[in-house]
Amino acid sequence: MLPPPRRFETDARYYLLRCTRDLWGTLLVSCYWGGKDSRRGNQRHDVVVSATEATLRFTPIARQRERHGYREIQP
Repeated sequence: MLPPPRRFETDARYYLLRCTRDLWGTLLVSCYWGGKDSRRGNQRHDVVVSATEATLRFTPIARQRERHGYREIQP
């Protein structure tokens, strides 16, 4: 089972983590970030072997976002 998406926000910025499959079935960890009031932002996609590895990648990223002042937003 894929880990659920996680969203982090500050007053002005957001950071989103998602785990999805591409058109060929490859498992990806996708990170999206940017400003809330801006069209600027970026994204990164990393290939992972399993859902367990995806979950393990989420943990340090989430910890870093929280150290930088982001709050996790529940869907």
